[in-house]
Formats: sequence, structure tokens, C-alpha cells
Amino acid sequence: MNRSWGPWGLFTLVLIVGSIYASVTRQREMITAYGYSYSHQGTLSINGTAAFREMYTLRDWDTQTIKRLSNAADQLDTIVWFPDAEQVPSHRATAWLDRWLSESPRTLVFVARGFDSTEPMYWRKAMADAPPQQRLEYRRRQARTEVLAESQPQIGTTNSFSNGWFTLDFQSHYTTAQDFGGPWAEQIDPLPQRLTTRATIRTFDPDTDSQLSTGLFRIDTVDEDEAVTMEPLLTSASGDTLAARLKSERWPDSQVLVLSTAECLLNLSLTEPANRALADRLIKQTGPPSDVGFLRTDMMGARVQGDSDDDLAAGMELLTQWPLSMTTMHVVLLGFIAILALLPIFGRPRRLPPPATGDFGEHVSAVAELLQRSGDTDYARQRISEYFVQVRGEESGPWVLPTAPAPEDKPPGDAN
Repeated sequence: MNRSWGPWGLFTLVLIVGSIYASVTRQREMITAYGYSYSHQGTLSINGTAAFREMYTLRDWDTQTIKRLSNAADQLDTIVWFPDAEQVPSHRATAWLDRWLSESPRTLVFVARGFDSTEPMYWRKAMADAPPQQRLEYRRRQARTEVLAESQPQIGTTNSFSNGWFTLDFQSHYTTAQDFGGPWAEQIDPLPQRLTTRATIRTFDPDTDSQLSTGLFRIDTVDEDEAVTMEPLLTSASGDTLAARLKSERWPDSQVLVLSTAECLLNLSLTEPANRALADRLIKQTGPPSDVGFLRTDMMGARVQGDSDDDLAAGMELLTQWPLSMTTMHVVLLGFIAILALLPIFGRPRRLPPPATGDFGEHVSAVAELLQRSGDTDYARQRISEYFVQVRGEESGPWVLPTAPAPEDKPPGDAN
């Protein structure tokens, strides 16, 4: 059965083809999502941590993604956490981690959000290899991203956060740390010449830090019974601690590694040999290869088992979360329209009514088909001219030949 696409079918086809063409030919924007170690946001983003995670894999670690501190995370030997805000572990997260560290030799790697984006570094690198006519534009983009990075923090006093283990001081502007000291400065070769950060690490002081907010949970404070000692691993010339190792009497066989900046661990940064050397030192400090989970959190910090029944969406689950859920509804509706337009109509088969025998148009069509079968154009024009002369009485016209043949003429080759 031949079916016409109809106006809706053609409209749907054009819409689908146009959408595919637009998605293929559109200019791709730079992905700058921070802290992701999985999916396209982790592998394609210049601020992702998929490359750092791959370094664990290449050193025989079994890596996985975790989105809450749950029973599944309880089986891990190491947790790597890149928080997506200026925060430290909340009261509930600290209690969960304190128990987790005390059960067996384990390591927590906490990388503070002291660095926002490597986009200025990207434009600086791209400008070095760009054609001369594009370098000015790249320099403008680099300057714009640097200005935006400096204007994002709130100008004002220092924001300090503590969970009872350590205290993070976030400055209102970036500082460049260089001339490093500490154990890592002697063990890392080559050592990065400088690191950019807004955060510094210091020992928790019960007298001054007990009332500091823990992340966004300002009513939660942690008062540890057993003191937590801090060993600086990497310091700057000004005395700021950039990397530290925490130990406690509650978990003597475990450790917490804290970094004030992720600049040296992001995807783009790991293209530099010095940053890879620092990342390799961090992995070695973590311990022998085992199971490591990369904890992904949002602005509200780490979720603990029992906080909520809803987990963070990933992959295809993102299509059910706002704002993509609105787009998903329209795509589903468009799919139904395409099905209704392109697929045959379902239902019980019906016998079509036979064509009418008294329709003169059918007679004209049948005669035309017979003339076409003869394969003789001259004979067909003679018969048509005969019709116009004898039936319609015309003596001239586009279909009337100069000398109309007699009615009894037959096609050439017909002997009967």
C-alpha cells in the first residue's frame, strides 16, 4: 500500500534532519565543569579530574564513582573528594568519615576548592601555537577569564571553615605560592614552580575555631575528643600550608591528606610534567593499590546514608532531572508525532470500494494507457487529433494535425 507522507510527515522529517544537522555543525563550546571524574564532563572538561583518576587506574587501583557516604563507600580503602564549593566535611560527613577511618587502614584525600578554573591557562597555551592573526583574540579571552576569575570571590574578610580536624581559610583573592618547602619539595622532581590558590590549611584551634561553620551547615560544629595532628607536606615561602597529612589517635593506621588547591590535578594541568609529578607523589602517599572511590558532591556537600532517598543523577538519569526534564518532555512529544506521521494507521483491515465504472475519467485514463503501450508517438497524436476533429469539431489547435487521418487507419505493423 502506497502512502503519502503528508504535510505532518514532511514537517517531522525536516525537523529531525535539521536538528541533526544543527547538532553536528554547531560550534562546540568549551566544557569547564569542575571536579567531575566520570562521563563527558570529566573527560572533556579542562577542569575535570578524569586524567587524575586514570593515573590511579594505571597504577593498578580499582576506581569507582560514589555520590554519597553509604554502605557501598564503606567498603572502600580510599576516598578522593573534590568538593564543588568552599566547604569542609559537614558534621554528619565528619562523623561518618571518622568511623570509616577508625575501622581499618584507610586514606581520605580532600582537595579544597581553592582554585576555580584552568581556562586562563588554556588560552595562554593556545595563544602560543595560534596563527599570528588569532593571537590578539586569544589574548583578549585570556584576560577576560582572568578578570572573571578574580571577580568571582566575595571581596571582604577571610572565610574560614573547620570540621574539628583542620581549618581552611579562603582569601578574597588569589595568591601565588612558590619557593616550596616541606617533605614533598624534596621528593617531587620536577617540582611546579608556582601554585595558585585562595585557600590555606592550618591546624584546628579549639579556642578560636570551635564556632566556625562546617561548610554550609552553620549550626554544626565538631568537637573531637582525640586531638588531630597535622604534618605539613608542602609549604610556600610565606609559610602557608598547601598540602598536609592528618593523623588521629582514633585512627592511628589511617590518614587524611588535605590539599588547598586542585590546580595541579585538573585535566589541563596534568599536561605539564611538573604537575604530573606532584599528582604521582599524592597517589604514592595514598598507600598501596586497592579500591578507591571518587566522591562527587554538589554545593550542599557530601550526602550521608539516610539523608535522602534520591541519589545524584548521572548518565541517562540526567534526562529526568531539572532542567533537562523539560527538554525530555518535548523530545518525547516530538517522537509521538513522528510515529503517528510515519507509521501506518493501525486497526482492522477493510476492503476498499471498487472503482466506479461510470466515471468518464477512468475511460480517458484507460485509452491513454493503451496509447502508451503502443509505443508509437505519431499514432497516438493521430488518434488524439481524430478525437478533436470528429468528436469536438475543431479544425485547428495544439492537438489537431494539419491533415487528420481517416478513422480506419491502424497502427503501423498491424496487419489485421
